[in-house]
Amino acid sequence: MKNKITAFISVVKYECHCILLNPRIITVGMLYVFIYNYVITELLGKAAKTGIPINLSEVFVALCNSGFLIMLVPGVFLILISDFPNMGAYTLYVLPRSGRMPWFWAKVVSSICCILVYVGTLYFYCILTALPGGKFSTSWSDTVTKYKAMFPGEEGGLMAELLSSSLYNHFSFMEVFFHSLILLILYLFSISLILIFFRVLYMKTAGIAAAFAMVGGGIVTMSLNTGLKWFFPLSHVILWNHYQEALRKPIMPLWASYLYFGVLIAIILSADIIAVKRTNIYLEDG
Repeated sequence: MKNKITAFISVVKYECHCILLNPRIITVGMLYVFIYNYVITELLGKAAKTGIPINLSEVFVALCNSGFLIMLVPGVFLILISDFPNMGAYTLYVLPRSGRMPWFWAKVVSSICCILVYVGTLYFYCILTALPGGKFSTSWSDTVTKYKAMFPGEEGGLMAELLSSSLYNHFSFMEVFFHSLILLILYLFSISLILIFFRVLYMKTAGIAAAFAMVGGGIVTMSLNTGLKWFFPLSHVILWNHYQEALRKPIMPLWASYLYFGVLIAIILSADIIAVKRTNIYLEDG
């Protein structure tokens, strides 16, 4: 039992090391540049104009609800973990000591750890870069909610797209923050489970293609604004997409999005378990 626990921890540490110290981590830096140019400069510019500091966490909420950036966040994550899970020579050494299922759950745990680190660094980056024009708060800032009234000719500009009135009219700030955070984590987790399934079947390229297809399908259907968009995770992550702008009438109830992710993750997780039990993962995969 002690050997299995030690092997489990070893797999988690090794997988996290492979992902977080991968040279492709530079793509996260590129994402930071987009966030700064697209979100932070916009919100800080509006705060300077109104003289009212924004809520620092509004930057992260804007990131999660930007139709443009929410496409980049899973895309960069997928590039970062494209080699996940690692099944090289190290697997041949650890697997006999851990067993198939402990090995599999170690991969699941390592994916969760990396997702939390990835999302956490995005959040802290948003906070740190917005410090000059923001403050911590648990409510919406007047810059966001009253900008249209203060400057009716501008209609909010890009900020109105980043933080739609559907958000602050239908949700308290803390509701938006936590729902955005949890739904984004569930979205990234479903991507990692897809990669595990195909990797165990020695179909790494197909797994990356399937994950990108899920992300891309959400982008296309969201852009076309068709009913098919609800078959993809992207639409469920964007909160303003759930309600009509003026009326508190749900287009898609929020609980349905959680049900969607629950069913999606349960199906992929079950497929992963079946694949791990049936596949000869003792072979080396270069």
